[in-house]
Amino acid sequence: MLRFLTSKALWLNIIALLLLLIIGYWAVATSLKAYTRHGETITVHEFRGMTVNQLDEFIQNKPLRYRIIDSTFVTDQRPGTILDQSPKPGEKVKRNRRIYLTINSTVPPKTKLPDLYSSSLKNAEIQLKNNGLTVGDVKKIPCLGKTVELMKVNGKPVKAGTELRKGTPVDLIICDGIGNRRIEVPDVIGQTYNEAITLLRLSDLSVGAIVLNEDLDYKEQGYVYRQIPASAEGNSILVGEPVDIYLQKDPVPVEDLFEDEPDGRIIDFSKYKGKKEE
Repeated sequence: MLRFLTSKALWLNIIALLLLLIIGYWAVATSLKAYTRHGETITVHEFRGMTVNQLDEFIQNKPLRYRIIDSTFVTDQRPGTILDQSPKPGEKVKRNRRIYLTINSTVPPKTKLPDLYSSSLKNAEIQLKNNGLTVGDVKKIPCLGKTVELMKVNGKPVKAGTELRKGTPVDLIICDGIGNRRIEVPDVIGQTYNEAITLLRLSDLSVGAIVLNEDLDYKEQGYVYRQIPASAEGNSILVGEPVDIYLQKDPVPVEDLFEDEPDGRIIDFSKYKGKKEE
């Protein structure tokens, strides 16, 4: 037995086996490295914001491929724009790795035009955005209300409920709050705050600034002692325009405050100080 363990033939066989194992391991490792292209990686580029056509040009002769797996629609992006990608930009991937893309739909889905009539411009903008539409041209015309009077698409009037492609710009015709008809300025001097407000509104005029004299705490308790523009013969303003009123605690002593002048009532305000209410 001892002679067998110390024989030259045995050790030659052991050495040959070890060499065979080493060579086999090296061969397998080398072939596996070649198969997986170990160490041959590239950094993924930022593709979001590109169109698919731009991506095709970019990856020409580059070891990358892509597949579109989903599409959605974003109003402020061009059709065909890449919205998302996997793997993400900056990741290391093997050559010829496939990049999976989500793109902006080339055919926007349809949506219904909301009812914007009598809505304010701000509210109209919000409703259009919520429905995937955009605000086009905004034009003001002389009429009361400061609300939407008409909606147009491609220059043609459209009704609420009309189906439009998302992203379609909707032109709005808005009342400017001022009519094209002129009326004489009503006289509210000496009236209570509530009486003055009622008369202005019945005259299709709006209330401008409200200024309180120092002796007055609440506008509802005040009397008008000044107005701008003044009421005078031939003095007219457009329907919807504002009239500023100045209030004091006591009724106006007309005989002390006014003089008859050709251009209407002229008031001496040197002894009056006020604070602006709104």
